[in-house]
Amino acid sequence: MHQLTLLFLYALLVDGVAAVVDEVVSAMTGAPTGISAWASLCVLGLALFLFTASVFTPRVSKRMVVPCVLFLAFCTVWGVLYGGGEALPLYVAETLLALGFLVGYRHPSGSGLQDFADTRPTFTWRNFILSLPLYALVLGGTLALSTLGAAQKLRCKLEESVGRYLTLERDGIAVEERCFRQGDREIRLVGMIHVAKSGFYDEITKALPEKSDAVVLLEGVTDRQSLLAGRLDYAQIAGLVGIASQRESSFTRKAVDGMKQTGTAEAQGEEPPAVEYRSGDIDVAEFSPATVRWIQALQEILQSATVREAVDQFVQNKEVLAADTDTVYRDILDRRNEHLLGEIQKMLKDHRTVIVPWGAKHMPGLQKEIENWGFMETGRARREALHFQNKVLTRVISLMDMLPGGLQNTP
Repeated sequence: MHQLTLLFLYALLVDGVAAVVDEVVSAMTGAPTGISAWASLCVLGLALFLFTASVFTPRVSKRMVVPCVLFLAFCTVWGVLYGGGEALPLYVAETLLALGFLVGYRHPSGSGLQDFADTRPTFTWRNFILSLPLYALVLGGTLALSTLGAAQKLRCKLEESVGRYLTLERDGIAVEERCFRQGDREIRLVGMIHVAKSGFYDEITKALPEKSDAVVLLEGVTDRQSLLAGRLDYAQIAGLVGIASQRESSFTRKAVDGMKQTGTAEAQGEEPPAVEYRSGDIDVAEFSPATVRWIQALQEILQSATVREAVDQFVQNKEVLAADTDTVYRDILDRRNEHLLGEIQKMLKDHRTVIVPWGAKHMPGLQKEIENWGFMETGRARREALHFQNKVLTRVISLMDMLPGGLQNTP
């Protein structure tokens, strides 16, 4: 095994040097060479093989392999947590570590770091019993920390994509409302979620003003040309997981009643109600054909009676859902935001307060434009949309909070 160990050390040295060169070239030219990727794969493969072999045979030199494996495990976790940022010191350390072991390496007939492993029996129970816990601890710990780190990075990326109007907390999912003011005009951006615990929608409903010079601009595309087979309805999916749908909530009932009152007052030329409810959305006909097909595919998934049926519908429609995503994104998000911003500006002329209860994904773009108008943030309110009952899940999220980027999620 000493020849394989020597090969591993040389591969470790090459990987360290290649990574250092890659970092330097990348810093100078802005384009990494990528030469270290193949070397890293070879090193990790050899490390995993030797470390696994060390459990079954004492002929693997643990005093040489184990320190290198521990270092590589640390580098792996670091890479997952930090994405390779500030990794140059690690690459230099890897190079020095490999050089140190190579300089101290001796054939079994000599002396030094090589511990005469090739002269030992092929297998002993003592080696197996003592090595297995270390093997499980190192590999299990690396896998667990890497998985938690990857989940935390995904969590941070998702939260940043919605401007942290929606956050994953230890006990559930929370959404934010933010208030902005300029002079005597106020805009309230109320983050929403299509499925939540029923109490969440009750809180939103109670927070809406009853007597005020205000208007509520509602989300929900119209379909005057009947391009879709009904409306997007999350009730079926919500029922499968035991939560409530926004469409069947107290908030929606209040919004529908408010729109009827506003429409009736306008039709009869009467004084509008103190709080008006109006649509702030566009019509499906304004979407591209690709977006219409995308929505139709989503409808089929949401109407599934079981989770299995929903998965089957997703598989059947995956090509439609994956096609022309840039156009769909512009229609679903950018085009609707542009229309909504125009409605907000129009409503600000005659109303002191404009309330916008829309999905959290819309909020970062809306907030950016509103702040460009000169509005300043004056307050925030956080509401729990979903509550996790599973203690294992809450514990996992607590562990994620201890990783880089996790502390910002602490209320």
